[in-house]
Amino acid sequence: MRQPQILALMLLIGGCASAPTRYFELTPGADSAVVPNPHNRAYVVVLRALPELVDRPQLVVEEPDGEVRILQHERWAAPLHDQVEQVLVRDLRAALGTENVDHDPRLVTGTDPLIITIEIERFAVHTSEVVVAARWQWHAADGAVMVKTGTFSQPLASHAPVAFAQGWSHALADMGVRIAGSLTE
Repeated sequence: MRQPQILALMLLIGGCASAPTRYFELTPGADSAVVPNPHNRAYVVVLRALPELVDRPQLVVEEPDGEVRILQHERWAAPLHDQVEQVLVRDLRAALGTENVDHDPRLVTGTDPLIITIEIERFAVHTSEVVVAARWQWHAADGAVMVKTGTFSQPLASHAPVAFAQGWSHALADMGVRIAGSLTE
């Protein structure tokens, strides 16, 4: 009589256990195209906006029917805003061919760094791809404000959260290359 009670208790305890929490991070692109930087200009990257819906510890998935799923056990290893900004800095370093890129103006050399302000308008997962849409701006040498936009998508290798993080990382790397190219147009 004692064994069935122990078995029932074990099943009850096992049924109450929750799924383990997994953590993900964004990574910089490995093979960014390098744009020459002959003057070793300094660049400061300021991520001004990230959609509130996704700026949370959990990964967020938009379903085709408009439903939004917040994945409670799939979380960012650090605040998403910080990760996006740091990955863009590293991707721009590679794309611009200089280490003189940072999010902190005190950490770049030179007296007149070019400040690139970025607003992420979409950071989404759909059924078969991730999408990052952004707007960035900077002041040109003549004082004009230059504004560019872009949408960057990557197909998903699978519908697993690790594939979402990898897809977003690749989309951000593409964005870094496009930003670097727009600065030299």
